[in-house]
Amino acid sequence: MPLMIQILYLEAHRMGQIMKDCIISITTHMCL
Repeated sequence: MPLMIQILYLEAHRMGQIMKDCIISITTHMCL
């Protein structure tokens, strides 16, 4: 796997984790 694709994949995964945490915290606040 080329390095550039690997970096993009890791970045996308990291952003996905951040987005997921953000969505979870927002929904938690709305439910409380």
